[in-house]
Amino acid sequence: DGKVFQTHTADISMAGCAIEDPLPAWVPRTFTAELTNGKHAVKITCSKVSDLKLKINESASWDVIRAWIVNW
Repeated sequence: DGKVFQTHTADISMAGCAIEDPLPAWVPRTFTAELTNGKHAVKITCSKVSDLKLKINESASWDVIRAWIVNW
């Protein structure tokens, strides 16, 4: 339905991430998102663990996420 929510990650791992701002109530339990780091963007499918924690279920670019974690 075109709604967009933006926040920053407080922490990230291969399993999931913690975000700085709580997810709005309209965000479904499982959703697609985009992680960005400078010029790179990675699409992920994730599940809401809590309003501030997400589990990463799928990503087409696990290698990019792994590199971000190593250089965090």
